[in-house]
Amino acid sequence: MNTISAENQLDGVIRAVHSGAVNDEIEIVLRGGQPVAVTVTRASTTAMQLVAGKRVTALLPANQIILSARQGTEFSADNQLTGVVSARRDGAVSCEIDVQVGDGLTLTAMLTEGSAGEMALSEGVFVNAWFNAANMILFCAE
Repeated sequence: MNTISAENQLDGVIRAVHSGAVNDEIEIVLRGGQPVAVTVTRASTTAMQLVAGKRVTALLPANQIILSARQGTEFSADNQLTGVVSARRDGAVSCEIDVQVGDGLTLTAMLTEGSAGEMALSEGVFVNAWFNAANMILFCAE
């Protein structure tokens, strides 16, 4: 049995593959209908036979997610999901924040205690979660 340290394992289906000279952007639709983009090398697209309709899992480490509790805030990230904080686990320096983004899908983000405190992140707070396509890893079992 294989295990993976990436806290966020997002199951979905490829909607489209946009080929570039070196990298390809893979559009995925998650089980809740949310679109997510993942960047992979052209070689990976070929080796993994990534085509529309194929089931994949996008892996995203918790420390690659940016959270904001302010509505209307913009970041230069490829992906944005909106949800509500469902749990907070505090440590000495950092904390983990779980964000329910719909249809049973939860993202886990890692923030400093200071940042989480400044945003007053607690259960029930609405947040935006941003992350870049290049910070994700694509996995397929087939």
